[in-house]
Amino acid sequence: GASSSHLRPLPRIRPPIFLMSDADGAPPDAGPTAAENSPMRIALLLLDQRPALDTEAYEALLRYIRAILCVEVEVVEVPELPIAPKGWRSLSERLRREHPQFKHRPGRPGSGVDRQLQAQQLLELLKTLKADPKKVAVPAVEGTACVLALTG
Repeated sequence: GASSSHLRPLPRIRPPIFLMSDADGAPPDAGPTAAENSPMRIALLLLDQRPALDTEAYEALLRYIRAILCVEVEVVEVPELPIAPKGWRSLSERLRREHPQFKHRPGRPGSGVDRQLQAQQLLELLKTLKADPKKVAVPAVEGTACVLALTG
């Protein structure tokens, strides 16, 4: 067995926020893929410009999601636009017509994030994305049972 001298202390990090959305807000349904004995597929949408987790924590998160939920995980980034960087800002710009009331607000002091959305607004964006991923130009979300979003 490994002795405690080989264990590294975990770094202190602010826990990321995970948001889950299905098109109608209901818990995701495995649908026909469960009947075919293939794992359900979910999208893990990366919403920040820089990684919310270090590589080791990120890989552990993916293993955990796969093991606990028994799903395939597709990691998805929202591509940048000429007017917005990749991630939630690009998603917000892509959905501005459907959600013109959403406004960015200043980030928390000391967080290193200059702008942010409220969690409820982000959930609305995810619902709209899940309902029509091609329209939002994030086709990798199409056919997934649900969208998990990761932000720092």
